[in-house]
Amino acid sequence: MGWAVVGASAAERALLDFFERVAQKDEAQLGRLRRCPEFRLESGQWRFTLPDLHRFLRDENDAFAAFDYKKFRSLILKSPVNRAVKAFGAEIAIAENRGKADRSRYVLNWRT
Repeated sequence: MGWAVVGASAAERALLDFFERVAQKDEAQLGRLRRCPEFRLESGQWRFTLPDLHRFLRDENDAFAAFDYKKFRSLILKSPVNRAVKAFGAEIAIAENRGKADRSRYVLNWRT
């Protein structure tokens, strides 16, 4: 089950697919996140910043290769990612609001 976005670009589909895999606790995806020192993956949650997520996704998925950070930030802030992860018992929130999206820390929480 995935979120179909009519007219979505390859990057939009890849972004939703990535977050859905994380929300479903896909072990292969979580393993890649664990190996990335910029991320904190703890019991019940995954913490990240948008710049770190951008770098990670550019390295992991060719759909993001041509995306500079500003384009990526616009994509993620406009995407239905939070609705998509809720379908799998997760939610995304701001963990630390540092006044700007680029400096704030976000968290994906898995509900039990």
